[in-house]
Amino acid sequence: MAKFTPRAQDRPVQDEVPYHPPPSVGHEVGVIFGFIGFMLLCITLYGLGWQVANRRSQANERARIERLRSSGLLEHAGEKDGEKDGGGEGVRTEGL
Repeated sequence: MAKFTPRAQDRPVQDEVPYHPPPSVGHEVGVIFGFIGFMLLCITLYGLGWQVANRRSQANERARIERLRSSGLLEHAGEKDGEKDGGGEGVRTEGL
């Protein structure tokens, strides 16, 4: 009869791999919450940086519009041919 692979119980003891317990569940949960906390910190810092950049951009845009108005290239809000219609900002086209 053919000989098959020996069963685990038939192997000699020195061939066994020593038991290594897996990391504790507390460690795994700590890693998960640590990652989530780090992710929330990064999201918060990115959001704050985004707001700062938007505020700077808006301030630069307001200053640019004021420079255009003072140079006469941009009409004041709602003023076209002496009329006040309450509309938005328009670009002056006459005389250019």
